Formats: sequence, structure tokens, C-alpha cells
Amino acid sequence: MKNLVLAPILLFAFFACKSDNPKPAPEIEGIVGTWKYVATETIVNDKPEWVSVPGESNVSFRHDGVILDSRNLPNCCAPKAYQVNGEWFVINKDTAREISEKCGPVDCMVCTTAWNIFQTNDELVVFSGCAPRVLTKKYIRE
Repeated sequence: MKNLVLAPILLFAFFACKSDNPKPAPEIEGIVGTWKYVATETIVNDKPEWVSVPGESNVSFRHDGVILDSRNLPNCCAPKAYQVNGEWFVINKDTAREISEKCGPVDCMVCTTAWNIFQTNDELVVFSGCAPRVLTKKYIRE
């Protein structure tokens, strides 16, 4: 008799629990996680060349597309929309508003250019910034 009462309660508890790891949108599924900043592209003898960067800087992408800094806090100057392998992703307006409220007044030197992100396996190349100063950074998955 005890099993008949206990079984429905356990089933209800099992299905009522929410997942701790929400599923990301398909456009960003491949980049969710933490990425270590390893190189930046510079021009050497009129040719682009990757130059290693010192330090332990990284960037993370949450399941909802929010970009986090090395301290695991929202990057206040990150774009609210970006391209990943040619597919646009727009951060939910409520989430973007929540980040703006946490950041307060921050001077990000406003740039209307979104990030262009290209991911190949465990490597990420990010183009950001405003012309003529576009930054190209390389990251590897941690």
C-alpha cells in the first residue's frame, strides 16, 4: 500500500523539477561554454598574423546568449545581437534589460557593429569593434 502512495509522489516530483541546464537556441548551441583568449590578429609586413596574448583572459556564453567576462559577470559592453557562423542571434529583450540594469551607466564607446563569430570545433574567432579599428581575437574551448 505504501508503494502505491509513494509512486505517484515520486513521479510528480520527477516531472515537476526543472532542468538546471536549459537548452540553448540552435544558433548558439556550439559556442555555449567558456573560451580562453589565446591570440589576436595584427598586421606584420602588410600581412595578417596571429600573435599570442599573455594572461588568463576568457569569455563565456551562457545558454541564453549572454556574454560573460573573465569574472563570470555579464559583459556590459557586449552586443545585444551577434552572428555565429552567419546566423543572427538576438538576446531576449528582458534579459538585455536585466543586464543593463545591473551594469548601470557604463561608457562603452557605442558601436553599432555587432560581433561576428566563427566557430570551428574547439576554436572561436571573433571580429568586433568599429571600422576602421576592427579587432580579431582567437579563443579555444576550455
